[in-house]
Amino acid sequence: MRYLAAVFLLLLLLTGCAERAAPAQEPEPAHTHPAETQDAEAPEAVETPEDPVTPEAPEAPETPEAADYGDAAFCGGITLFAGDPVALVNSEEVTMEGAPFFENDEFYVPLRFAAETLGWHYAEDGDTITLSATKTWEWGVDFAPDGGYSLRPCDPVTQELELTVGERVFTQNGEAVESCSAGVPVRRDSVIYLPLDFLTFSDGDGQQSVPWLFGGSTYDPEAGYAILNGQRNEAGLGSFAVWQNWDELPEVQREGFAESGMLGQSSIGEYNVVEYMRGGLRVHVLRPMTDGTEVSGDHDGAIVGVYTSDPSIAAPRGLRPGDSWEKTEQVYDGSFADSLSLRLDEDDNIVELGLHSPYYDIPPAGCRKMGEQHLFHDWMAHPEDAPDNWNPVTKALDD
Repeated sequence: MRYLAAVFLLLLLLTGCAERAAPAQEPEPAHTHPAETQDAEAPEAVETPEDPVTPEAPEAPETPEAADYGDAAFCGGITLFAGDPVALVNSEEVTMEGAPFFENDEFYVPLRFAAETLGWHYAEDGDTITLSATKTWEWGVDFAPDGGYSLRPCDPVTQELELTVGERVFTQNGEAVESCSAGVPVRRDSVIYLPLDFLTFSDGDGQQSVPWLFGGSTYDPEAGYAILNGQRNEAGLGSFAVWQNWDELPEVQREGFAESGMLGQSSIGEYNVVEYMRGGLRVHVLRPMTDGTEVSGDHDGAIVGVYTSDPSIAAPRGLRPGDSWEKTEQVYDGSFADSLSLRLDEDDNIVELGLHSPYYDIPPAGCRKMGEQHLFHDWMAHPEDAPDNWNPVTKALDD
């Protein structure tokens, strides 16, 4: 398999930053048929006062300020291609100040671009680089008024780093540590580059990584690109988040959904999975079993999966039905192997995609987890590595 995941972020019980819900469409005004007005008498002219008084326009209502989540609150992924100055930021092309490169088994990234996109403050003083970020949020699962996922405030936590071009030692919050990387920060054509694994170091508890910066990064040497993951979880679609409670959501958010049936018992038992549908959007919800089975925890109504076949609804990284499997590989890494599921057509384009709990949910028929899709694609490319019951026609394992 071509997956190389450096650090896997937990995606199970948390939320992310999916698309905001589309506002209700305002009804079109009623139109008068022309035939109704052709023979109508014109109204008498009304005499206008010489000095009409123009009423004062009412004051515009105040626009609520956007929530300030502090630093390091980037949601999604950044894909960097070796030799290409154009990056993908949640599938959008963004031109960087320089192109990443691969050298001596190290993948080097333009440091300013990567750090600032992930929400860090960046400063240069000669060959010294200072990076800082203060995180004032933690993950939440409540529905936010703006249609996204809420983040609960927490006590501020600050990280400050100081790096020097050509030096392996850097400081973290004033303490000097030595990088485990074989590379060091370098300057090329006035741009400072950093090895992707530079911010790892050893202490008494083993190898550590600097939080929130490159800690969730992966590099695929065969494909020639790296993926940098933001620190906010992304488990949800269309303003629905995994582990929100369906029954407690605003009625306007659930409007138009119909229960389409029970899918079966959740993969760890104790609960059934019930599906609610509206158009091309499916929401999977836990319901207690009716046979008296004891349950651990109170998960009645918990959302455990959200799926869409509607191209107008995109995942947080911009992936949507109609996109290719190739694009999926470019924007999602191995940390989504069990929490992103896809149904592909014969041309390997996405028909349906979903983000879900890997333990509680039951993906819709035909949807396979991303890890399985990777494995099956590898077997299609290298049938000699496939097991005996691999069926290349159905692209599945025979029973």
